[in-house]
Amino acid sequence: MNSMKIGNVLVVFEGVRRVVWRHRLLPAGVPGTSTSSDWVLASVWPDAREQRQVHAHLGAGDPLLVMLDSEPAVISVPAENVTELPVGLRRPPAGADIIDVEIPALDWLPDHLGRRGLAFARHAQARIAAVPDFLRPAVVIEEGDDGPGNGTGEGTEHVRYAYRTGVRTVPPAMVRCIVEHLFDAACGMAPVVYP
Repeated sequence: MNSMKIGNVLVVFEGVRRVVWRHRLLPAGVPGTSTSSDWVLASVWPDAREQRQVHAHLGAGDPLLVMLDSEPAVISVPAENVTELPVGLRRPPAGADIIDVEIPALDWLPDHLGRRGLAFARHAQARIAAVPDFLRPAVVIEEGDDGPGNGTGEGTEHVRYAYRTGVRTVPPAMVRCIVEHLFDAACGMAPVVYP
């Protein structure tokens, strides 16, 4: 799942969760396979239609929460599971058996919001660097003037970032709590919808 809506708040999960996989049926008797199907890397979210939806959402001033991830945005995929490399990703070396696919961080946001998100990720990493794993929170959230670039008068207060520290999973119920905390007036608290 790469995104979801909670009320009118769009939540986007940055990083490897942006990879979209497609189920592929294999012809019978393909050597080296134990099943008649597998998964191939199809694309990286957002596609052109989804990109237009995100820009319309932002343009309307609707709230957006970007869940940043402390884990590297790189996945290793067997070459046979990459039939076409999605647009914008680096071409791997010829003849590689395993392809490392790096997902560009925040490339789907307008530049100023992408820069702000990356600055907040660095800020969050610095805040938790000296904290032992067992004492770290699951998520560091950007609040008020806490994040770099927030409160700069750019009119982007409806865009917030949360940084997953990697010590625990962040289930949908926790994401809902983050949304309620950051956007309580804007949320509307309709049921969670997975687009």
